[in-house]
Formats: sequence, C-alpha cells, structure tokens
Amino acid sequence: MKAKVVRLVQGSPEWHAHRQHHRNASETPAVLGLSPYLTPYKLWQGRTGQAAVPVTAARAHGTATEPEARAMYEIRTGLVMQPLVLVDGEYSASLDGMTLVGRLIVEIKAPKSAESALI
Repeated sequence: MKAKVVRLVQGSPEWHAHRQHHRNASETPAVLGLSPYLTPYKLWQGRTGQAAVPVTAARAHGTATEPEARAMYEIRTGLVMQPLVLVDGEYSASLDGMTLVGRLIVEIKAPKSAESALI
C-alpha cells in the first residue's frame, strides 16, 4: 500500500481530530518506552482522554519556531517544503516539510538557544 498525502494544517482542529484516529509516528518513542518526556502509560492516558499530554517548553518552542526554520531551510537549499501528513492505513506521520514532487522530506528540530544551534 502506498502512503497517501493528506493536506491538514498542523495544529488545527482537523489535524487533532485526524491524529485521534491514527497511530502517529511522533508517538513511537513513547510506545517503545524510549521517550524521556512521555511514558507509554501517559501516552495511553492521553489517547483515551483520561489525562492531557503536557506541552513542554521545548515542544512549544519547536512548534513556534518551525515555520521560520522551514523558511530558512528553503532559502539555503532553494527547495520549497510543504508541511503535510502521510497516511498508510492506521499509521500517520506529520511531516515538517516535503518537496512539491515528494522526493525529499525534512524534519525540523529547533534548539532552545542560539548557542546550541548547529548551522
């Protein structure tokens, strides 16, 4: 089965609704017990509506700075990257960016300070 592209604005109510019905790539570290931020039990509580999954300062910073980081990447590479969602059956992945022809994806990580940035 080939993954299908779903155009959803990340963070929108439609995007959140979509995520409730799929297994999301970003949850994989927690499912495997490898996340330093989220245990499998806390993930389960969040997915079942029993508890809110906390938004850490690092996560909030990354979300806020992602558009600027993507724009900088586009300037440096000359590639246009569009954020979108890929779906393959019950699995889903929100991509920070994919080229218009779908040949390259980018995952953006925003450091908390200029001193920790790798350029």
